[in-house]
Amino acid sequence: MDKYVGFDANSKHNQLTGSNGITADHNREALNTLIHELLHTDKLKSTDKEYKIGKRRFKRVETLRRKINHHNQLNCMSICKQMVNNGENHAVFEDLDNGFGASFVKTKDDLNYNRLIKEMHISSIKDEFEHIARKYKICTSTVHAEYTSQQCSKCGYIDDGNRQSQEESKCLECGHEDNADNNASCNIKMRVSEA
Repeated sequence: MDKYVGFDANSKHNQLTGSNGITADHNREALNTLIHELLHTDKLKSTDKEYKIGKRRFKRVETLRRKINHHNQLNCMSICKQMVNNGENHAVFEDLDNGFGASFVKTKDDLNYNRLIKEMHISSIKDEFEHIARKYKICTSTVHAEYTSQQCSKCGYIDDGNRQSQEESKCLECGHEDNADNNASCNIKMRVSEA
């Protein structure tokens, strides 16, 4: 019998939050350094239209990207090991595409949000996890991403107002309060386990 764990992928807080309490975070140091490098390159390009990135800067950026990807792989392995220790054998993720829709929102560092998401590999974390999970005999599934953050994980009521903030969720119907990422991960899990 399958024992499910739902995972919510996030860019602002933990990289992954599991419905079983497992969390994993991004490599914040490498991400911050990468953002700094990208913004510096953008500034150079804006002042000189002919600017071409140098070999040293290119190598530095690629090294940071590899560090981030390696950190993501280590997160996936760690989560798989914890799931096996807990007797859990089925991970469920939102079906996120690479686009996240067109966004012109900028981060506090003035980096386009979609560009940040791409560098964090949020859309591809499920694929990375699936590849590693096979070695641990863990199945993976995806569910539709719609309303996982706005739905109450206790009563099922859906409303934009249920998501009080980036961090907190409080159901307008039953009053259930939870961490927003945990609430979403529970909804993700339920979409497969109840089906």
